[in-house]
Order: sequence, then C-alpha cells, then structure tokens
Amino acid sequence: MFGAISDVVTTLLGSAIGLVFMAIGLFSIPLSMLAVMHFTGWSWFGALVAILISACVPIIGQFGHLILALVGAYFLWGANFEWRKVAYPAPETFNISELSDSELDRFKSEVIRPGFEQLCKSNALKSSGFDGKLPEFIATRCECIAAEFSKRLTRGDLLAFEKPDKYSLEMQQHMKDQLQQACLNRG
Repeated sequence: MFGAISDVVTTLLGSAIGLVFMAIGLFSIPLSMLAVMHFTGWSWFGALVAILISACVPIIGQFGHLILALVGAYFLWGANFEWRKVAYPAPETFNISELSDSELDRFKSEVIRPGFEQLCKSNALKSSGFDGKLPEFIATRCECIAAEFSKRLTRGDLLAFEKPDKYSLEMQQHMKDQLQQACLNRG
C-alpha cells in the first residue's frame, strides 16, 4: 500500500500537471489573502480568517478560493511582485477643476459637510464637552456651520485652498465671520 501511494506522489511530482497543482496548493492561501486584502482593505489576519472559513464551504467556497488565488496571482504579477502594492493599493485621486457641477455638489454634501461637522464637534468636545458629551446647542451650531460652509464654498475657494498661499487669512476670516453671523441665533 505504501508503495502505491509513493508511486502516485512520485508521478505527480514528476509531471507538469502535478507541479502546477502543487504550486496552486502551496501558494493559494497567500495569493487569496492578497486578493481579499486588495478588495476589502482588511488586515492580513482578517483576510486569513475569511479565506480559511470560505475554503471550508464545499464546492462553492473552494472554487471561490481558487478564483481568489488566481486573481491574487494576477494582481501580484501586475505589481511586479511587490505584495504591499497589491494588499494596500494607492487611492485614486481627482482634481476639483475636473468635477462637473453635480459631482462638486455631491462632493460638498458627502465629504466636505460631514467632515467639517465632525471636525467642529470633536474640537468643541475637547473644549466644551462633559463626560464625553457635547451640549446640544453647540452640536446644533456645528451642524449649521457645516451646512452653511458647504453651501457657500465655491469651486474657486476649493481651487485656491488646494494651492499653498492662495487662500489668504483675510478670505478665511471673512468666511468665518459669515458663518458665525448665519448661525448666531441657532442652537
């Protein structure tokens, strides 16, 4: 019996198909992890757990594991075998000047307004918070200031703010005064 198993292993190791299956088996977990890390941004441990759990699912999970290994190999090849570039891809960038008016409005409402509101509330929490809570009138004022700021912010303001020394202190002070005046009686 041991001789038969030895013959099968020797035959597989001696053939090209056997070597391919052995390479897939050896590299499938790290390649699958790279693909999962690339798609989800998870850490290596989270990707490993997800791969091992999905590999336990009969047929579908194993087929998915094989597909992820091939995708991971493709990404690794495309990144000249630099696994960090695959696992943590650089974010894409954009220019404010290339955004359409509707995209600019969406950017202001989905990125600028919530970010400005969060910044205002976290700064206010440091100076006016109590037991990790913010007074309601301050939170309301932050919401108002963020809404007014995103409403009044123009493409020119954003373009000037991108370049060093183009968004003067006078412009910043003028905007701050307008926002405080607009939200003075709110809250």
